[in-house]
Amino acid sequence: MVYYLKVNEDSLATLCNLKQWLIVLSKTENAAPVIVCDNPTILTKIVGAGLALPGIRFISSERTNEDVVEIADAITNDRWRNAGMAHLTVFLDAAQQGYDRFWNIDADDTHICLSYQQTAELLKKVEEDACNNNIHLYSLDMHTTRTDGVHWSFGISYTDNSVDWISEMKRMTKTKKWEELKTVLSQTNNLINIDMFFTYLRKAEKSLGIESFYIDNTYFIHYSKDFLALCIYSGVYYWANGRLYSPILSQVLQFEGFSEGEIIPKDVRKIDMEIELGDSLSEFQKYITMQHGREKAFEPNNRNDDAWKEIVEVLKRTEES
Repeated sequence: MVYYLKVNEDSLATLCNLKQWLIVLSKTENAAPVIVCDNPTILTKIVGAGLALPGIRFISSERTNEDVVEIADAITNDRWRNAGMAHLTVFLDAAQQGYDRFWNIDADDTHICLSYQQTAELLKKVEEDACNNNIHLYSLDMHTTRTDGVHWSFGISYTDNSVDWISEMKRMTKTKKWEELKTVLSQTNNLINIDMFFTYLRKAEKSLGIESFYIDNTYFIHYSKDFLALCIYSGVYYWANGRLYSPILSQVLQFEGFSEGEIIPKDVRKIDMEIELGDSLSEFQKYITMQHGREKAFEPNNRNDDAWKEIVEVLKRTEES
């Protein structure tokens, strides 16, 4: 199985997220990672961090292919063009390489709070569910529940490449309904991007089998440069009891409308890993503390590690002098 790992955001979490995805793939049978990156600074950091492992193929976004340019012109505006090009490159490369199935993952800003082995098993379960239910494009519920079942998006998605996706996209960009939707988008939220185009495809061509899934009793992190300022579009979420919960919105900012969670639409399919929510929370805590290199860094009143003791001693000597 081929896994396209798109990496372009230069943030503190980028390399940690990419590393955890590569570890997951190391536990996945016959995984072939392809890193898609257009940012030279990030590429340098990937190499410096020792993540340019043997067997990983690196590609950059295609910007001259006539089909890619034609589709990008039709479905993105200037703000969303680069992201659109990266996604279109994945479809183009998969077709040119003859891959029958593949994953398309935003590896710089996503983290599923499961163990590495559980995440590998999750990917397999998603593939099986797609194959058994004639689903050709299957993506994690990043925004679908949060928009009352309307907005489909990429992020962590599985693709059955038996569909000629490039041809379908070229054909559907020429429809009057897409032009009508583009006009509305340009006058409202300006979301003229590949996610919104596939949101349209999902409704207009149901035979394509474009669906969303969620992971029951599981935390998920969608990173951004600022969780607080951008907490509507990114943040920490979990799915449980048929609802999507947003702790930053409900517990930190205490917006009443989010306190009881949002009901997951019936057509968003459940993937059951047969775990308790607390198990996922433990993996979340482990991942965060791992990034800081100290398992007990976030325990209440924990100021007893050696580094902190040394700091205190220096301050004491400063005060005494």
